[in-house]
Amino acid sequence: MTSTPTATTDPLLASIGDTVWLDENGDGVEDLGESGIGNVTVELWTDPDGNGDVTLDGVLYGTLTTDPTGNYDFINIPAGNYVVFVTDDNNELDGLGLTTNNVPLSVTVVAGQDYNDADFGYDPGPVSITKQLLPVDELANTTPDRVAIGEIAEYQVTLTFAAGAQHAAASITDTLDRGLAFMDCDPADISADAGLTTTLAGGFADLCTPDDVTPANGNPAIFEFPLGSADLEDEGRRMVWDLGDVENTSGVDQTLTIVYRVIVLDIVDNVRGDTLNNDVFWGNEIGHQSAAEVLIVEPELDIVKSVSQDEAAPGDLLTFRLVIFHTGASNQDAFEAIVNDEVEPEFTYVPGSLRYISGQIPTLLDDTNAPDLRVVWDTFLDNGVNAVIEFDVIMGVIPPGGSASNTGYVEWSSFPGDRTTPQSPWNEYSTERWYDPPDPVDVYGGISSTSVVTFSTDLAAEEGIPLPQTGFAPEAITELPVQPEYLNYTDLGDIWLEIPSLGVQMSIVGVPYTSEGWIVDYLNGQAGYLEGTAFPTLPGNTAITGHVWNADGTPGIFYNLRDLRYGDQVVIHAYGQQYVYEIRTNNYVRATNLNALGHEDYNWVTLITCDGYNEATGAYDLRTVARAVLVDVLPESGAVNTTASILP
Repeated sequence: MTSTPTATTDPLLASIGDTVWLDENGDGVEDLGESGIGNVTVELWTDPDGNGDVTLDGVLYGTLTTDPTGNYDFINIPAGNYVVFVTDDNNELDGLGLTTNNVPLSVTVVAGQDYNDADFGYDPGPVSITKQLLPVDELANTTPDRVAIGEIAEYQVTLTFAAGAQHAAASITDTLDRGLAFMDCDPADISADAGLTTTLAGGFADLCTPDDVTPANGNPAIFEFPLGSADLEDEGRRMVWDLGDVENTSGVDQTLTIVYRVIVLDIVDNVRGDTLNNDVFWGNEIGHQSAAEVLIVEPELDIVKSVSQDEAAPGDLLTFRLVIFHTGASNQDAFEAIVNDEVEPEFTYVPGSLRYISGQIPTLLDDTNAPDLRVVWDTFLDNGVNAVIEFDVIMGVIPPGGSASNTGYVEWSSFPGDRTTPQSPWNEYSTERWYDPPDPVDVYGGISSTSVVTFSTDLAAEEGIPLPQTGFAPEAITELPVQPEYLNYTDLGDIWLEIPSLGVQMSIVGVPYTSEGWIVDYLNGQAGYLEGTAFPTLPGNTAITGHVWNADGTPGIFYNLRDLRYGDQVVIHAYGQQYVYEIRTNNYVRATNLNALGHEDYNWVTLITCDGYNEATGAYDLRTVARAVLVDVLPESGAVNTTASILP
């Protein structure tokens, strides 16, 4: 029904009413010439206990619609407590904001009273409000609309005021999605056209005076959202700027610009692929505006560890390989990527062997605290390129059939530098994301392990494997297939063999033990250390083979091995030293005689090649086995000691 102000007709009853009007200057006062707003619905509710809350005990008394002049009047109502609501069912107030700050309005009337001060003013607000995400990007691999955990984004709000506009007690409110929190602002980034004035004591620069001690007292005032939430993730989500009384004293539109920063929180809700936004409005929720959404991006690394051979004997040289890469889900660079590898006591780390192989170059390779190894990349790019790192160890003394494992770990963070402490005083989760194992959110870490099973040369005897065939048909060309990958020989680095009396020198490579024994077909002028025997220069029995005839029909490096005599020297050059051995025996043995590979407590070298070529079978029936014992160790610059040894 439509109403105009009318005195109550019953002295025992009362009335409540008056006007809904357009408060053009926003001062909350119904000024002369400001017109009423018709067709606005208003409700009157009883409030028995007078507390202003009608949800439990209130009853809807009636509904009115304002007349063309904006007036309404609830007449002939009993004395008592009431609450007036402007419900605007007809949407006449769309785009307008309440300036009188009194909805809902509590009113108490006595018998015979005509209450005509239930007035409600509405302000059209600025001509426009716009909000945008500024093109400021902290990370090189993201764009402003792609944000990492702990990254800071900048927003700009622009308000345009019509010529001559006046707005009393003006304010704007910005509410951030959960996952963002207010960071800071700079007074230098608050700008206003010359025709705009404010009653703020410090001018518009006061719009950047937040208070981190009492957040509600700053400008902007900082609140949790939803209001009253006890969840720490909600702290710092709502900002309310008090603009003071704003007036455009010019004859043209004038603008006010506010720039502020927010931070992406390290909370469980923020995960790769989520989007975040915020919403700004004028006064009592007029002109809601949002900026472009931001997309959360996250790095994800993984590590795969492998070993050069999964079976080894005590003394074997092993190479561990670490491959570090971005997973398919990753969509951001990783920062402070760190690989940690603690070499277990079953292995002995080879000093200085930690090395970069390929891919993304590390910032740091650190084995100064070996056996704890550390590799660091300040930035590990999400560019499809992995990184390969290797290091060498020597297998320890483990019973045959036993195993030892080694584990590599990788961890990383979402942001360069150190943002592990809160960056915003208004939210404790305003940090980067990193690796903190007890924390369910900071989960940027990966792990990979590999194991090695030990074997001994006794396995060769148990499996009926003969001494290796170290020669081809004499003075004939033998066609060899391409060397398969599983038979690749191990690069032992700068380790080489010299036999002065035979005038030969050669590098030494590792020959892996396979189900077929040791396949030495592809040595090509190199000496082959039989893996599973003692590693060269270490105590035990080191078996080294060489061809008697090469595949191209020429004599091999061990062609004259049968000529070695007691006391002749064999020298292994390694690690800047010469390990000098002397021949003690040189015999022919059957290929099936594995005594040559028997264990020794002292440091021995056993040199093996083929002899006794059988035309009928196309194989060698015998092996030449020359055994030498360590007699001296000299620096590489020294001469080989030829003094007779008193050792065995």
